[in-house]
Amino acid sequence: MKRISTPRFKVALFLMLALIILAALLRLKHRHFELTRTLGAHSATVTALVFIPNAAILASASGDVIGGSTKRFGDRIGEIMIWDLQDGTCKHKLADTVFGVNDLALSSDSRLLAAACGDGFVRLWSTDNWSEVSAIRACASPVFAVTFAPNADIIAAGGGLPLLPNAGKLGLYDARTFQEIGELGDNALCIKRLQFSPDGTMLISGGTRAYTQGEVVCWRVESKEVIWPVSVPNGITDVTFSPDSDNIAMAYQERFVEVRPLDTTRISMSTDAVADQLISVTYSPDSRFLACGGWSGEVYLWRTLDFGLHVNWNVQEGPVYTLRFSPDGKMLATGGFDKIVRLWNVRQTSK
Repeated sequence: MKRISTPRFKVALFLMLALIILAALLRLKHRHFELTRTLGAHSATVTALVFIPNAAILASASGDVIGGSTKRFGDRIGEIMIWDLQDGTCKHKLADTVFGVNDLALSSDSRLLAAACGDGFVRLWSTDNWSEVSAIRACASPVFAVTFAPNADIIAAGGGLPLLPNAGKLGLYDARTFQEIGELGDNALCIKRLQFSPDGTMLISGGTRAYTQGEVVCWRVESKEVIWPVSVPNGITDVTFSPDSDNIAMAYQERFVEVRPLDTTRISMSTDAVADQLISVTYSPDSRFLACGGWSGEVYLWRTLDFGLHVNWNVQEGPVYTLRFSPDGKMLATGGFDKIVRLWNVRQTSK
C-alpha cells in the first residue's frame, strides 16, 4: 500500500494534531470550573452571599436593584434563604418582606448573621437556631452595607439616598448590646459598601454623592481618622480587603477594578482592558486570586501575583451582583439578576 507523504498531507496532519492539543488544553483549563449545584431561586435579584464556616451552609439575600429584577408594588422581595450545601435544600427563610435585603455579614465567631435592610434596619439572627435576636435602627433611609469587626465586638452599617440631603450615615454599633457607639464621616455620602480590615484596625467604605461622585475612604477605627480618601467620577459598586491585609480592591461604575495597597492611594492593578462593567469583587481565601462579577453575566478571575487574567466564564444571564469563595477556596458562589444562586467548583485555585 502506497504511503501518503505529500507536504499538503503533512500540513493537514500537523494542524489536526494542533487542534486536538488546543482542545485538550482548553478542557484542562476549565475542568475545575464546572457548575456543581443550582440553589433554587429568589423572588428578586440576589444581592448578597455568605458562607457559614464548618457548617456546610450558605446564606443568600435578595432585593430590588436598579437594572435588576422587575417587581410590582407590594411584592415581597426581601428574602434571606439558608441553604444546606449537602443536599441543596432551603432549610430556613429568615425574611420575607416588601423591603429588599441589600447585604449580609457574619460575625467572626459565626454566631450572628446580620442583614442590611431597605427599611433602615440592620437585623440580626442567631445561627444556632436562626431566631431573630435584635434589630438596629441604623438609618432613616435604606441600609445598603453591614460588616462585623474581626473581633466580633463592633458592627458597622451604612446607607442613604444620594438625592436626599443629609440622608446618608455610617454608624458603629456594639455587637453585644446593639447600641450605637459612634459615627464616621458626613451625612452627605450614601454608603454602598463596607468592610473591616482582617486585623480590625481599619474600615473601608465606598459610597456615592448625588449619583455622580464616587468616594472610597479608608478609616482608622479606634481614632476615627481618615487614612486616605479616593474620589472617582462615578459611584462605587464594590470594595473589599484582601485576606492578607495587603490590598484593597475597588469596583467602580465603569469598566474596571483597581487594587491599591493599604498604605497608599497608588494603583497597583487596573483591569480597564476588560470590555465589561465589573460590579462585584472578592478575594480567594489565600489572596492568590481576585474574582469579579460583570454586568454581562461573566465572572473574571485574576491572579494577584502578576494580575494576569486566569480564566473567565459565563455564569448567568444579566449582572452578577454578588460572588463569594467558600472558606476552603474550592467553591465559588454567584448570584445576581436572574435570581438564582449557583455553586462553581473552582478547586484549581486552591492548589
